[in-house]
Amino acid sequence: MKFFNTIYTVLVLDSTYKTNKCRVPLLEFIGVTSTEYTFSIAFSYMMFEKEDKVSWAQERCRDLLHSKDISSKEVVTDQDHALMNVVDTVFPEAIALLFEYHIERNVRVKCKTY
Repeated sequence: MKFFNTIYTVLVLDSTYKTNKCRVPLLEFIGVTSTEYTFSIAFSYMMFEKEDKVSWAQERCRDLLHSKDISSKEVVTDQDHALMNVVDTVFPEAIALLFEYHIERNVRVKCKTY
């Protein structure tokens, strides 16, 4: 947490679904520095993939920040709609970005139709 609070980082939120023993979603919070060093910040097992559960987990992560000024931080998510919707409310000053993989996949799908 000290590292997360002292170094400028990009916050990455990644959810995996039904890949663990209990078959419940896992939401992981990952930090990425400007030198591409990645480190784990926190994780949360959730019983449901609902916005209120995701919101609770993101609010706990936000509470871990000593400096509440996160206007210069970016938050990167996968294409989980609950995750994307909640980022705007929990981190309103942050720039919300999408994983490059999902953008490329969407472009390929749209290009095939043309």
